[in-house]
Amino acid sequence: MATSNQFSVDGTAVKLANSNGAPIDVRITAAADIYLGDSTVTSSTGYLLSKGDTLAITLADHNEIWATHVTGSTTVYAIVSVL
Repeated sequence: MATSNQFSVDGTAVKLANSNGAPIDVRITAAADIYLGDSTVTSSTGYLLSKGDTLAITLADHNEIWATHVTGSTTVYAIVSVL
């Protein structure tokens, strides 16, 4: 079963998804450029996901994905499915 979420992301890292007990498939898109990584993600260390692009990633058990945004705040959309 898939669940969808919307997150308000600004200059502080926000957890988008975490796998607890089983791998998950995550699809992420954003209304503006964001940076993805671990809980310490910054614009210097993160993976750039450009506005409107979608990232599909599988997270192994006990992993997380976080996002941050440089200026102001933006909305990030995520769909998570347990594999």
